Amino acid sequence: GSSMAHVSFRGSNWDQIRREVYARDGYRCQACGVKCISKAVSTPATSRNVIQCHHKQKYKGPEDNALSNLVTLCLGCHADHHHAAGDSLPDDR
Repeated sequence: GSSMAHVSFRGSNWDQIRREVYARDGYRCQACGVKCISKAVSTPATSRNVIQCHHKQKYKGPEDNALSNLVTLCLGCHADHHHAAGDSLPDDR
């Protein structure tokens, strides 16, 4: 593997931003209220509860990473939202 840190297409500070969103939202899905979990500790039975960061207004560039445009969702609600909107779930959450 590479010793270089992965840089998200959401911007070089995306990991920091989404951690701020998770903390602000109490690590709870803002749609269903479930306490979200890390992907690292998920099992097939709990994978729906994996924590995700969602852009309320579709991401077009780093300017869309304002905290007011971001919300914590569980993987299940995030997938449901994108499916209802007719688009796919982004690979980089």
